[in-house]
Amino acid sequence: MKTVAELLRTRVDENPDGLACTFTKAGERTSLTYAELWTDVMATAGTITALTRPQDRCVLAMPSSLDFVSTLFAVAVAGRVAVPLPEIGALNAQASERIERVVADCSPTLLVTGEAESALSLRSRPDLTAGATVLDKVEPGDPTLAQGDGLDPGSLFILQYTSGSIGHPKGVRVTHENVLHNSATIGSAWGLSTSWSGLTWLPLFHDMGLLGGLMVPLRMGFPSHLLPTSDMLRHPLNWLRMFSELGPTASGSPDFGYRKCIERVREEDVATLDLSRWDIAFSGSEPISSATMEAFARHFAPAGFRASAMLACYGLAENTVFVTGSEPSQGLT
Repeated sequence: MKTVAELLRTRVDENPDGLACTFTKAGERTSLTYAELWTDVMATAGTITALTRPQDRCVLAMPSSLDFVSTLFAVAVAGRVAVPLPEIGALNAQASERIERVVADCSPTLLVTGEAESALSLRSRPDLTAGATVLDKVEPGDPTLAQGDGLDPGSLFILQYTSGSIGHPKGVRVTHENVLHNSATIGSAWGLSTSWSGLTWLPLFHDMGLLGGLMVPLRMGFPSHLLPTSDMLRHPLNWLRMFSELGPTASGSPDFGYRKCIERVREEDVATLDLSRWDIAFSGSEPISSATMEAFARHFAPAGFRASAMLACYGLAENTVFVTGSEPSQGLT
Protein backbone atom coordinates (compact mmCIF):
# COMPACT_ATOMS: atom_id res chain seq x y z
CA MET A 1 0.00 0.00 0.00
CA LYS A 2 1.77 3.11 -1.25
CA THR A 3 -1.09 5.64 -1.50
CA VAL A 4 -4.26 6.46 0.41
CA ALA A 5 -6.27 5.17 -2.58
CA GLU A 6 -4.48 1.81 -2.39
CA LEU A 7 -5.05 1.67 1.36
CA LEU A 8 -8.79 2.22 0.93
CA ARG A 9 -8.98 -0.37 -1.84
CA THR A 10 -7.14 -2.88 0.36
CA ARG A 11 -9.60 -2.38 3.23
CA VAL A 12 -12.52 -2.93 0.83
CA ASP A 13 -10.95 -6.09 -0.62
CA GLU A 14 -10.09 -7.55 2.78
CA ASN A 15 -13.18 -6.59 4.76
CA PRO A 16 -15.92 -4.95 2.65
CA ASP A 17 -18.60 -5.22 5.36
CA GLY A 18 -16.28 -4.11 8.15
CA LEU A 19 -17.10 -0.89 9.96
CA ALA A 20 -14.97 2.00 8.68
CA CYS A 21 -16.35 4.89 10.70
CA THR A 22 -19.30 6.27 12.60
CA PHE A 23 -20.42 9.83 13.27
CA THR A 24 -22.54 10.70 16.30
CA LYS A 25 -24.18 14.12 16.61
CA ALA A 26 -26.85 15.09 19.15
CA GLY A 27 -27.42 11.41 19.92
CA GLU A 28 -27.97 10.35 16.30
CA ARG A 29 -25.42 7.97 14.79
CA THR A 30 -24.62 7.22 11.16
CA SER A 31 -22.00 4.79 9.88
CA LEU A 32 -20.17 3.55 6.79
CA THR A 33 -18.67 0.17 6.03
CA TYR A 34 -15.50 0.07 3.96
CA ALA A 35 -17.53 -0.88 0.87
CA GLU A 36 -20.01 1.94 1.44
CA LEU A 37 -17.21 4.42 2.00
CA TRP A 38 -15.48 3.31 -1.21
CA THR A 39 -18.69 3.68 -3.22
CA ASP A 40 -19.19 7.22 -1.90
CA VAL A 41 -15.54 8.10 -2.47
CA MET A 42 -15.46 6.90 -6.08
CA ALA A 43 -18.67 8.72 -7.03
CA THR A 44 -17.48 11.93 -5.38
CA ALA A 45 -14.05 11.54 -6.97
CA GLY A 46 -15.72 11.35 -10.38
CA THR A 47 -17.19 14.82 -9.92
CA ILE A 48 -13.94 16.24 -8.53
CA THR A 49 -12.05 14.80 -11.49
CA ALA A 50 -14.44 16.52 -13.89
CA LEU A 51 -14.11 19.90 -12.14
CA THR A 52 -10.36 20.02 -11.54
CA ARG A 53 -6.92 19.03 -12.83
CA PRO A 54 -4.32 16.65 -11.34
CA GLN A 55 -2.70 18.04 -8.17
CA ASP A 56 -5.15 20.97 -8.02
CA ARG A 57 -5.78 22.21 -4.48
CA CYS A 58 -9.25 21.55 -3.07
CA VAL A 59 -10.12 23.45 0.12
CA LEU A 60 -12.36 21.52 2.51
CA ALA A 61 -13.72 24.09 4.98
CA MET A 62 -16.33 21.63 6.24
CA PRO A 63 -17.70 20.53 9.61
CA SER A 64 -16.52 17.13 10.81
CA SER A 65 -18.89 14.58 9.29
CA LEU A 66 -18.99 11.46 7.16
CA ASP A 67 -19.32 13.80 4.16
CA PHE A 68 -15.97 15.33 5.12
CA VAL A 69 -14.42 11.85 5.30
CA SER A 70 -15.78 10.81 1.89
CA THR A 71 -14.80 14.11 0.26
CA LEU A 72 -11.28 14.03 1.73
CA PHE A 73 -10.63 10.56 0.37
CA ALA A 74 -12.31 11.41 -2.94
CA VAL A 75 -9.87 14.28 -3.42
CA ALA A 76 -7.01 11.84 -2.82
CA VAL A 77 -8.40 9.16 -5.16
CA ALA A 78 -8.86 11.81 -7.87
CA GLY A 79 -5.18 12.70 -7.58
CA ARG A 80 -5.88 16.16 -6.20
CA VAL A 81 -4.63 17.80 -2.98
CA ALA A 82 -6.98 18.39 -0.03
CA VAL A 83 -6.58 21.54 2.05
CA PRO A 84 -8.48 21.00 5.34
CA LEU A 85 -9.59 24.21 7.05
CA PRO A 86 -11.96 25.10 9.89
CA GLU A 87 -15.60 25.27 8.86
CA ILE A 88 -16.53 28.76 7.76
CA GLY A 89 -19.81 29.35 9.61
CA ALA A 90 -20.63 33.03 9.65
CA LEU A 91 -18.34 34.83 7.21
CA ASN A 92 -16.93 37.25 9.78
CA ALA A 93 -13.70 39.22 9.49
CA GLN A 94 -11.58 36.41 10.95
CA ALA A 95 -13.01 33.74 8.63
CA SER A 96 -12.67 36.06 5.63
CA GLU A 97 -9.03 36.77 6.40
CA ARG A 98 -8.24 33.06 6.83
CA ILE A 99 -9.87 32.10 3.54
CA GLU A 100 -8.22 35.00 1.73
CA ARG A 101 -4.75 34.08 3.00
CA VAL A 102 -5.10 30.38 2.18
CA VAL A 103 -6.53 31.05 -1.27
CA ALA A 104 -3.69 33.46 -2.01
CA ASP A 105 -1.16 30.89 -0.79
CA CYS A 106 -2.38 27.69 -2.48
CA SER A 107 -4.64 28.90 -5.36
CA PRO A 108 -7.39 26.25 -5.04
CA THR A 109 -9.75 25.46 -7.91
CA LEU A 110 -12.43 23.97 -5.65
CA LEU A 111 -13.73 25.06 -2.24
CA VAL A 112 -16.26 22.90 -0.37
CA THR A 113 -18.05 24.27 2.71
CA GLY A 114 -20.40 21.45 3.72
CA GLU A 115 -23.17 23.98 4.37
CA ALA A 116 -25.38 25.83 1.88
CA GLU A 117 -25.39 29.13 3.78
CA SER A 118 -21.61 29.45 3.98
CA ALA A 119 -21.27 28.46 0.31
CA LEU A 120 -23.73 31.18 -0.65
CA SER A 121 -21.79 33.71 1.42
CA LEU A 122 -18.53 32.80 -0.28
CA ARG A 123 -20.03 32.97 -3.77
CA SER A 124 -21.00 36.55 -3.02
CA ARG A 125 -17.35 37.35 -2.25
CA PRO A 126 -15.33 36.54 -5.40
CA ASP A 127 -12.55 38.69 -3.96
CA LEU A 128 -11.98 35.91 -1.41
CA THR A 129 -12.24 32.85 -3.66
CA ALA A 130 -10.22 34.07 -6.67
CA GLY A 131 -12.24 32.10 -9.20
CA ALA A 132 -12.44 28.80 -7.30
CA THR A 133 -15.62 26.78 -7.74
CA VAL A 134 -17.56 26.98 -4.45
CA LEU A 135 -19.82 24.07 -3.47
CA ASP A 136 -21.67 23.23 -0.29
CA LYS A 137 -21.52 19.52 -1.23
CA VAL A 138 -19.87 17.54 -4.01
CA GLU A 139 -22.66 15.64 -5.72
CA PRO A 140 -21.97 12.07 -6.94
CA GLY A 141 -20.57 11.77 -10.43
CA ASP A 142 -19.22 9.11 -12.78
CA PRO A 143 -16.93 6.84 -10.71
CA THR A 144 -15.14 5.65 -13.86
CA LEU A 145 -13.57 9.10 -14.16
CA ALA A 146 -11.69 8.73 -10.86
CA GLN A 147 -8.00 7.98 -11.18
CA GLY A 148 -7.69 5.65 -8.19
CA ASP A 149 -4.77 3.47 -9.32
CA GLY A 150 -1.39 4.62 -10.50
CA LEU A 151 -0.98 7.64 -8.21
CA ASP A 152 2.54 8.70 -7.30
CA PRO A 153 3.21 7.88 -3.61
CA GLY A 154 5.36 11.00 -3.44
CA SER A 155 2.54 13.26 -4.61
CA LEU A 156 0.72 15.45 -2.12
CA PHE A 157 -2.17 14.07 -0.09
CA ILE A 158 -2.90 17.28 1.83
CA LEU A 159 -1.63 20.76 2.48
CA GLN A 160 -1.84 20.91 6.28
CA TYR A 161 -1.94 24.51 7.46
CA THR A 162 -0.24 25.20 10.77
CA SER A 163 -2.11 26.82 13.64
CA GLY A 164 -0.55 30.22 13.05
CA SER A 165 0.25 30.62 16.76
CA ILE A 166 3.53 32.19 15.61
CA GLY A 167 3.00 34.32 12.52
CA HIS A 168 0.54 33.43 9.77
CA PRO A 169 -0.49 29.81 9.07
CA LYS A 170 1.77 28.03 6.60
CA GLY A 171 0.88 25.09 4.39
CA VAL A 172 2.89 21.94 5.17
CA ARG A 173 3.25 19.58 2.21
CA VAL A 174 2.18 16.08 3.30
CA THR A 175 2.50 13.26 0.76
CA HIS A 176 0.72 9.90 0.58
CA GLU A 177 3.98 8.28 1.70
CA ASN A 178 4.22 10.64 4.68
CA VAL A 179 0.72 9.81 5.89
CA LEU A 180 1.03 6.04 5.51
CA HIS A 181 4.46 5.95 7.16
CA ASN A 182 3.55 8.19 10.11
CA SER A 183 0.28 6.33 10.70
CA ALA A 184 2.09 2.99 10.67
CA THR A 185 4.70 4.42 13.06
CA ILE A 186 1.97 5.35 15.54
CA GLY A 187 0.35 1.94 15.16
CA SER A 188 3.65 0.16 15.79
CA ALA A 189 4.69 2.39 18.70
CA TRP A 190 1.39 1.90 20.49
CA GLY A 191 0.79 -1.74 19.57
CA LEU A 192 -2.42 -1.07 17.64
CA SER A 193 -4.14 -3.79 15.59
CA THR A 194 -7.45 -4.61 13.91
CA SER A 195 -8.95 -5.52 17.30
CA TRP A 196 -8.80 -1.87 18.43
CA SER A 197 -11.23 0.96 17.81
CA GLY A 198 -10.69 4.70 17.93
CA LEU A 199 -12.71 7.71 19.03
CA THR A 200 -12.03 11.38 18.37
CA TRP A 201 -13.81 14.68 18.95
CA LEU A 202 -10.82 16.64 17.66
CA PRO A 203 -11.55 18.68 14.51
CA LEU A 204 -10.67 16.86 11.31
CA PHE A 205 -9.00 19.94 9.84
CA HIS A 206 -6.37 19.68 12.59
CA ASP A 207 -3.46 17.26 12.17
CA MET A 208 -4.10 15.52 15.50
CA GLY A 209 -7.74 14.87 14.57
CA LEU A 210 -7.18 14.08 10.90
CA LEU A 211 -4.12 11.87 11.22
CA GLY A 212 -4.56 10.52 14.75
CA GLY A 213 -8.33 10.20 14.69
CA LEU A 214 -8.99 9.14 11.10
CA MET A 215 -5.88 7.99 9.24
CA VAL A 216 -4.33 5.81 11.96
CA PRO A 217 -7.51 3.69 12.31
CA LEU A 218 -7.73 3.34 8.52
CA ARG A 219 -4.05 2.41 8.26
CA MET A 220 -4.28 -0.17 11.04
CA GLY A 221 -7.65 -1.57 9.93
CA PHE A 222 -9.96 -0.65 12.81
CA PRO A 223 -13.03 1.62 12.98
CA SER A 224 -12.96 5.32 13.81
CA HIS A 225 -15.80 6.83 15.83
CA LEU A 226 -16.24 10.56 15.25
CA LEU A 227 -17.91 13.14 17.48
CA PRO A 228 -18.33 16.86 16.66
CA THR A 229 -15.90 19.06 18.54
CA SER A 230 -18.76 21.31 19.67
CA ASP A 231 -20.61 18.37 21.26
CA MET A 232 -17.63 17.62 23.47
CA LEU A 233 -16.84 21.24 24.34
CA ARG A 234 -20.43 21.99 25.38
CA HIS A 235 -20.85 18.76 27.32
CA PRO A 236 -17.65 16.73 27.95
CA LEU A 237 -19.86 13.91 29.19
CA ASN A 238 -20.84 13.34 25.54
CA TRP A 239 -17.29 12.17 24.82
CA LEU A 240 -17.11 9.86 27.80
CA ARG A 241 -20.52 8.30 27.18
CA MET A 242 -19.22 7.08 23.82
CA PHE A 243 -16.90 4.70 25.70
CA SER A 244 -19.87 3.08 27.39
CA GLU A 245 -21.87 2.88 24.15
CA LEU A 246 -19.20 1.85 21.62
CA GLY A 247 -16.26 0.61 23.69
CA PRO A 248 -13.43 2.39 21.85
CA THR A 249 -9.98 1.47 23.09
CA ALA A 250 -7.97 4.52 21.96
CA SER A 251 -8.82 8.20 22.24
CA GLY A 252 -7.11 11.39 23.27
CA SER A 253 -7.24 15.10 23.83
CA PRO A 254 -5.15 18.17 24.50
CA ASP A 255 -4.73 18.88 28.21
CA PHE A 256 -7.67 21.31 28.29
CA GLY A 257 -10.09 18.54 27.28
CA TYR A 258 -9.13 16.39 30.23
CA ARG A 259 -9.47 19.44 32.51
CA LYS A 260 -12.97 20.10 31.18
CA CYS A 261 -13.97 16.53 32.04
CA ILE A 262 -12.63 16.88 35.58
CA GLU A 263 -14.37 20.22 36.12
CA ARG A 264 -17.74 19.47 34.52
CA VAL A 265 -18.48 15.76 34.93
CA ARG A 266 -20.11 15.21 38.32
CA GLU A 267 -19.50 12.20 40.56
CA GLU A 268 -23.02 10.91 39.97
CA ASP A 269 -22.37 11.00 36.22
CA VAL A 270 -19.03 9.22 36.63
CA ALA A 271 -20.94 6.37 38.26
CA THR A 272 -22.92 5.86 35.02
CA LEU A 273 -19.82 5.45 32.83
CA ASP A 274 -17.79 2.43 31.76
CA LEU A 275 -14.25 3.45 30.86
CA SER A 276 -12.70 0.05 31.54
CA ARG A 277 -11.94 -0.68 27.86
CA TRP A 278 -10.06 2.62 27.31
CA ASP A 279 -6.49 1.33 26.92
CA ILE A 280 -4.74 4.38 25.42
CA ALA A 281 -5.69 7.88 26.57
CA PHE A 282 -3.17 10.13 24.87
CA SER A 283 -2.49 13.75 25.69
CA GLY A 284 -0.83 16.07 23.19
CA SER A 285 -1.13 19.20 21.01
CA GLU A 286 -0.42 21.58 23.91
CA PRO A 287 1.73 21.53 27.07
CA ILE A 288 1.07 18.31 28.99
CA SER A 289 0.37 18.58 32.72
CA SER A 290 1.10 15.57 34.90
CA ALA A 291 -1.23 17.13 37.50
CA THR A 292 -4.10 17.05 35.00
CA MET A 293 -3.36 13.46 34.03
CA GLU A 294 -3.23 12.37 37.67
CA ALA A 295 -6.43 14.23 38.53
CA PHE A 296 -8.25 12.73 35.54
CA ALA A 297 -7.17 9.22 36.52
CA ARG A 298 -8.39 9.74 40.10
CA HIS A 299 -11.68 11.38 39.08
CA PHE A 300 -12.64 8.60 36.67
CA ALA A 301 -11.23 5.58 38.51
CA PRO A 302 -14.75 4.71 39.80
CA ALA A 303 -15.77 4.29 36.11
CA GLY A 304 -13.02 1.73 35.55
CA PHE A 305 -10.45 4.12 34.07
CA ARG A 306 -6.87 2.98 34.66
CA ALA A 307 -4.02 5.44 35.24
CA SER A 308 -1.80 3.14 33.17
CA ALA A 309 -3.82 4.13 30.08
CA MET A 310 -2.50 7.72 30.17
CA LEU A 311 0.06 8.41 27.47
CA ALA A 312 1.90 11.63 26.64
CA CYS A 313 2.83 12.40 23.04
CA TYR A 314 4.34 15.17 20.96
CA GLY A 315 3.86 15.98 17.30
CA LEU A 316 3.74 18.75 14.74
CA ALA A 317 2.42 19.20 11.22
CA GLU A 318 5.93 19.60 9.83
CA ASN A 319 6.54 15.94 10.76
CA THR A 320 3.11 14.85 9.42
CA VAL A 321 1.98 14.59 13.06
CA PHE A 322 3.69 12.10 15.42
CA VAL A 323 7.24 12.66 16.68
CA THR A 324 7.49 10.85 20.00
CA GLY A 325 5.45 9.61 22.94
CA SER A 326 5.56 7.55 26.10
CA GLU A 327 5.08 3.80 25.88
CA PRO A 328 1.64 2.19 26.29
CA SER A 329 0.86 1.00 29.83
CA GLN A 330 3.69 3.15 31.17
CA GLY A 331 1.07 5.45 32.59
CA LEU A 332 2.08 8.34 34.82
CA THR A 333 5.50 7.00 35.81
